[in-house]
Amino acid sequence: MNDKNSKMRAGDLVIAVLFLLLGCYILIGAFRMPLKDSYGGVESTWYVSPALFPIIIAIVMILLSVSVFRYAWKRNGWVMIKDAVARRRKEPVFNENTIRFLSVIIPMVSIVYVNLERMDFFFAVLLYLSFTIGVFFMDEGQLRRHILTEYSAMMLLNVILAICGFKNVFLYSFDVVALIEMILLYVFYRKEILKCDVREQRNLYKKLKTTMLISIIVPLSLEIVFRFGLRVPMPFEGSVMNLMYLVYYAVR
Repeated sequence: MNDKNSKMRAGDLVIAVLFLLLGCYILIGAFRMPLKDSYGGVESTWYVSPALFPIIIAIVMILLSVSVFRYAWKRNGWVMIKDAVARRRKEPVFNENTIRFLSVIIPMVSIVYVNLERMDFFFAVLLYLSFTIGVFFMDEGQLRRHILTEYSAMMLLNVILAICGFKNVFLYSFDVVALIEMILLYVFYRKEILKCDVREQRNLYKKLKTTMLISIIVPLSLEIVFRFGLRVPMPFEGSVMNLMYLVYYAVR
């Protein structure tokens, strides 16, 4: 078996394990739903239970994961994983691949588990997009590394504030924090661009401008469409959403 196929089998092995765990998690959650219940005095049967569909999906995922795992194991997938781990030990921990991976995971975890529930949807998505679009659109290794460090520090601050109950200080407390963080992130971008090659700076400034425009327009448009068009409530309606309400009812 050539190296390319061996690497693919190693990847299959990892993906199979991840989907197996996900399938088990869905299955456990599904069995917590009632298979039989009573609605308005009418007894429902198992085949109309809301648990049925996730149970089917979970079982299919588990079976497919086991199948892929067996196939990859028989074709030296585990051997390739051990070789890759051995090679990785000789490399720096925070190499370019690790930085790219963290640049995806950290903002995703931050927006889902910290920011969306505590600050206005606009600010939560603004912080997420301005980081993720910027570091990959500009595609400068050192810039990405430094911006990731500064962004991670800000998200860690948000976690600490959340644990300390800072949200209860006043309604828009996290919105104020997010606004300050957004200003700091923009300043950090400009500072890092100044460290780059002079010939690249003009192009990077254009990319920064594009990044900021997209990061502002997208969440603003989504709030308007979902809240006023589809009537879907936002996870947390803060200062921007309330300002929109004032404008909406003033011109209505």
